[in-house]
Amino acid sequence: MRHKMRLSKCGLALKGLPKEVYEVEWDLIMVDAPTGYHDEAPGRMNAIYTAGLMARNRADGETDVFVHDVDRAVEDKFSKALLCQGYMREQQGRLRHFTIPSHRARTGRPFCPQ
Repeated sequence: MRHKMRLSKCGLALKGLPKEVYEVEWDLIMVDAPTGYHDEAPGRMNAIYTAGLMARNRADGETDVFVHDVDRAVEDKFSKALLCQGYMREQQGRLRHFTIPSHRARTGRPFCPQ
């Protein structure tokens, strides 16, 4: 299942990472790149989306995802939408913490909690 993330048809999915990145069931993912503070920079939409995908695709358990620079519009909106505001645990300054459960362990779980 995890290796199929590289085959995602979604344009936001990061597909060019080393295969080992997709094979590990991460306990913690930190999103602090790429640069997104000027107009020519790629921003972190893809990294945020992929972190959420990896967290949801683990066999069971939860993944803690941290997103830095949530004071910026892209990081703020995309982290709340793709990692789900209902999974947000806390925010300290510019760092936001989400705890995302496996969506494979319990089929039928909604993308975001109500």
